[in-house]
Amino acid sequence: MMVRDSPRTVENLLKANDILIAIRGPMKVALVPKEAYGYSFAAEFVALEIDAEKIRPEIVAEYLRLPHINAYLEGCSPAKAIRSVSLQEILDLEIRVPNPEEQQNLVGLLSAITEQEQIIRAEEAKMDELKHSLLVRNLGVNRKC
Repeated sequence: MMVRDSPRTVENLLKANDILIAIRGPMKVALVPKEAYGYSFAAEFVALEIDAEKIRPEIVAEYLRLPHINAYLEGCSPAKAIRSVSLQEILDLEIRVPNPEEQQNLVGLLSAITEQEQIIRAEEAKMDELKHSLLVRNLGVNRKC
């Protein structure tokens, strides 16, 4: 089976280090890994291609994930019933571009923080499972439903 190329299909193909943003519903931001090269995305998303010669895409992605940036972008939307984000508002954000050395330091620090967050989430999952097991073992399970 083969997908026919159309302008729409080609425009919606992801490349490594694109930033994929959910613009309808809660704003979510993902940095596209190289393994996702060639995947496509739906109309509820936009993909930003970042000039990595100027600024590292992982820095921009983390910046867009900041709660106050999310709140600002969602607050700019005229739609109030269904949360959405305007692509133009994203493009209009002013971001200071650190020099390459600062960017390298930022990426290293962000990477270390991400690793610690993953460890914390794994520990929280273990604690949740322990709590669940403890309560079920001591209080039982209601199976009437």
